[in-house]
Amino acid sequence: MDEEIGEELPDELVQHVATELAAMAEQIGKKNDAFARETDMTGYLAGLWDGYVHEADGWEIRVKAVTYSPEVKEPKTGADMGIIFDLSRAGIRILKAMWFQAKRPSAIRSPSFRRG
Repeated sequence: MDEEIGEELPDELVQHVATELAAMAEQIGKKNDAFARETDMTGYLAGLWDGYVHEADGWEIRVKAVTYSPEVKEPKTGADMGIIFDLSRAGIRILKAMWFQAKRPSAIRSPSFRRG
């Protein structure tokens, strides 16, 4: 198997998934005032992304989204949410993951946000 599997992914798949997930994330900004806490935002976003599936040119991508407890996992990982991208085609399976740290817009503008 080629180590640079990203070169084999069809552009249509990459662009479609990027566009769809960006549109879902944009909904957070539109609903910002409805969320009392960061956990509300990440829960909403995880609900949108979790279970997303798309296929193109024999490839399939499945998205699994999970949120982390502010008391248990977030202090250890520094992340409020994780996303797993599960890509597969003809017996090839690739897993990629990302962690997210949520911040309300008011926290980003705060002088204390820009530490170090």
